[in-house]
Amino acid sequence: MSHPVPHHDQFASPVDPVPLVEATRGPIIESTHFGSFAIVDEHGTVLASAGDIASPMYARSTLKPLQLVAMLRAGLELPEDLLALSAASHSGAPVHQEGATRILALHGHGPSALRNTVDLPYGATERNAHLRAGGAPSQLAQSCSGKHAAMVATCAHNG
Repeated sequence: MSHPVPHHDQFASPVDPVPLVEATRGPIIESTHFGSFAIVDEHGTVLASAGDIASPMYARSTLKPLQLVAMLRAGLELPEDLLALSAASHSGAPVHQEGATRILALHGHGPSALRNTVDLPYGATERNAHLRAGGAPSQLAQSCSGKHAAMVATCAHNG
């Protein structure tokens, strides 16, 4: 069954985003972060909110912790030090690539099992070090490799 994709003007126009957090250095505001949020109880009742919580948005990486919960409920077992990597967007540093490799190895797979996009490390420091060492874009260096490795591991666990 297909559903028509709503045209952008079918959505309510979002209100101006509200400032949620200010980062400071001493008395100076260094940056202001805008957005919306809602805290709900187990029944979906909104307990607190700020901004336009009805405005459509792309959840993207904010869903990674929820995806990890689903993987754990599906039987995924990981050492504590790899849980955060499985729910994170990371910079592609060697420790992150090694962690994704460990997740795969713990469940009988290697990096070739990944099907996520290839990329260079995201962080400038990590990317420059990777390139100086002769590194190329890879699936392990991509910022979501920990989550993808955990997904492969969950599938392996479940046959």
